[in-house]
Amino acid sequence: MGRQVRLRVLLVAQSATARAVGGTEMRENFATRILVRYTRNAWRMLVPQVSPIPMPTEHPGRAQVVTGGRAHETQVLNLSNAEAREWAMSGAHSNARTGPALQKPAHPGRTGRAPEGR
Repeated sequence: MGRQVRLRVLLVAQSATARAVGGTEMRENFATRILVRYTRNAWRMLVPQVSPIPMPTEHPGRAQVVTGGRAHETQVLNLSNAEAREWAMSGAHSNARTGPALQKPAHPGRTGRAPEGR
């Protein structure tokens, strides 16, 4: 029924156990699951229908987006705590049609990649 009235629920959790979210039935309401810095146990708990994929270690900011029984690796913002706070407090807002209003990073050297020459 929630989709019919355009109701969406977003949950960010360190450990989304069935007990923490209101039961296994409630957890099934989350059609898309994004796993970042996950363990094999977390993978088995949250997306048991999909074969575990090793956590990416070579590229900071990589995540697995699991929907429809398939996992897709994707790049997400990789900000330090200070950068995330600065962006959150900057007043930059998101537009539903164009996505987040991202400006140049406050620290141009932080791109989530190792500096050149390393």
